[in-house]
Amino acid sequence: MTQKTSFYFHPHNIFGGLSNRSYEEAKFLVVGVPLDVSGTYRTGYRFAPMYIRQAAAQIEFKSLRYENELSDRDIFDLGDIALGSNLESNLKDIENSMLELRNEKKIVAIIGGEHTITYSTFMGLKAERIIIFDAHFDLRNEYAGMRFSHATWLRRLLENIDTEDVLIVGARATSFDETSSNPPKVLHVNPLQLRSEEINFIKDWFKKDKKYYISVDMDCFDPAYAPGVGNPEPEGISPTTFFDFLLKYVSQLDIVGFDVNEVVPQYDLSGITSVLAAKVILEIINMILSK
Repeated sequence: MTQKTSFYFHPHNIFGGLSNRSYEEAKFLVVGVPLDVSGTYRTGYRFAPMYIRQAAAQIEFKSLRYENELSDRDIFDLGDIALGSNLESNLKDIENSMLELRNEKKIVAIIGGEHTITYSTFMGLKAERIIIFDAHFDLRNEYAGMRFSHATWLRRLLENIDTEDVLIVGARATSFDETSSNPPKVLHVNPLQLRSEEINFIKDWFKKDKKYYISVDMDCFDPAYAPGVGNPEPEGISPTTFFDFLLKYVSQLDIVGFDVNEVVPQYDLSGITSVLAAKVILEIINMILSK
């Protein structure tokens, strides 16, 4: 193993029960980012990386859409970034960790943690555009007295990137509190549009010459499929709609990294949210490998 990052990682169960066979051969680095500081309804995000890793060991690795099956040569699991209780310090550590991993010339698969992590993971990996699957816009200017939180992270990110470089898929929840802060106008598609397939207005947004980052807040899915999330919101999308969207619009893009976040295992009594989160990670990896 020649991996050189100076950040400490906790002992862990390896994603999918794989062997961590070879760092040099691996195309993907799995990193847990158990940030659990700014949640305002359900909390417990810090346990998600462990549960999602365990769930991945119990499902098959072959993708029917891509006719591909990842192997233990494809992935190396680095464990979890060690985090404390100070949010801004944590965000800086996460960003610096991603900056180091970016130099490794591998694709980084990140398991959250609350959605606030995406500010730092995106900035650290230096992607050009971001596709966000989320029930919420996360565009408040401030929430519960915090400028950085799981409800404001995208507002902060848009202080550093152009609005034209953001697409939100699945958003269906906002409030006067959010809209009264005059948030930036971001291209988005809601679940009703997805179900009716009235989404031609987004097709020109996808550019093959750009580097993309994908962020999947698990509350983008309807609570019937993902009940164990921090802020469940009815009328979400189905897993089939999600995976079909990836195949149609995302599969040929240049992906430099992605995250899956906002799972709260203690509210996921049947474990189906962790299983779906693991499937999302596996399917995105197979999608990238199939190119």
